[in-house]
Amino acid sequence: MNQKKVFIVFALFISVSCSSKSGQQNGSLNYYARGNIEKAVEMMADSNDNSERALVFITKGKFIEALALEGNSRILLEYKSVAAWRAGRGDLMCQTVKRLRAFKQAPADLFQMAKITGCRRDFRRVVIKGGEVRFDPKFGIPIISVNISGNTYNFIFDTGAELTTVDEKLLKEMKVKTDPEAVVKVKSNVGVLEMPMGLMESMIFAGVEIRDLPVIAANLSGFPAFLKISGILSPSDILRGSTAELDYSKGTLRIANKPLKSGQNFFYPWGRAVIAVKAGVKNGPSALFRIDTGGRRSIFTKHYDNLMYSSPLWKTTSSESRKVVGLKSGRRKIRAVLSPEICTTSTCIKFKSVLIDTTSADSLITYGGKLGADAFRSRILTMDYKSMKLTLTNSTVN
Repeated sequence: MNQKKVFIVFALFISVSCSSKSGQQNGSLNYYARGNIEKAVEMMADSNDNSERALVFITKGKFIEALALEGNSRILLEYKSVAAWRAGRGDLMCQTVKRLRAFKQAPADLFQMAKITGCRRDFRRVVIKGGEVRFDPKFGIPIISVNISGNTYNFIFDTGAELTTVDEKLLKEMKVKTDPEAVVKVKSNVGVLEMPMGLMESMIFAGVEIRDLPVIAANLSGFPAFLKISGILSPSDILRGSTAELDYSKGTLRIANKPLKSGQNFFYPWGRAVIAVKAGVKNGPSALFRIDTGGRRSIFTKHYDNLMYSSPLWKTTSSESRKVVGLKSGRRKIRAVLSPEICTTSTCIKFKSVLIDTTSADSLITYGGKLGADAFRSRILTMDYKSMKLTLTNSTVN
């Protein structure tokens, strides 16, 4: 595989409308939509508006607190539906979605998602005993072994994926039924795709057992055949309350209930199961960057390119046609930034080059870019999903 021409980009975002983005043009929500989540959350923390309070809660992973808020506005009900989905409360999601039907502009995907839960009190049941699984660091992305009904399959551990995805052929082999009426719109690296959902009875990896897990059925033949990819795991959709440590030198993924003592705050933009942090070019402006372990390369968005375009720190190549591979293959003309240094609040990472590209997966909020596998090489990425903190440190392995 020509790594200069082919890179894997994978990110799932359910196209639930974020009504507040168009509802209030000024103030905290404007900051939020522009990617300045820290400032927006600070401004909304003591708000008397329950829809704003709900947004703060789901952004910080406090889904039960969001569900406790009262009110009948469409925006609040949408946020509470997202909270119910993330909390695994199908019963509350169905109740909230039923109330949403009174609004003609309510997002259809929420109804489909509620349908797949069966309105049960506890879907997506997770038991975390903790454990370790290995992956081969030479591939860049962490491809781990997942046990399904006694058989082992290769899954990408992808923090850029909002929902777990399973190859449609494997679902047929496992006799997992997908609901033709429960179809969601997925924003991927090459556009918006419509895909059916189903429920996986059981899935085990690294001491984590998940039952009744909603999954998307997709044709994953676009990935290189030698990787034998059967699915993509969404850790943020699964690992609530635990810590995941990816050691890119040792090639290990360790899941534990041990919290981080300190670290950089991360967020769930609009409550979705993808994580984002504050970062930017050294001595340049800060922006919101996704953490994307399923992407081989880090990327700047065109928004960040516009911010940096006249800066002497910004040296770019001419546009070049490149192939993107994921749920669906495609080609786009893309420029690259030469020798950038991207800094989070705790560390700086030097790159040979970083591509400039904006996909539909970046459209829900103003991102500055994403950090992919090339940012984590020879490092340890630790994500505490309970305290919503992460660290990126150098590995002790030479």
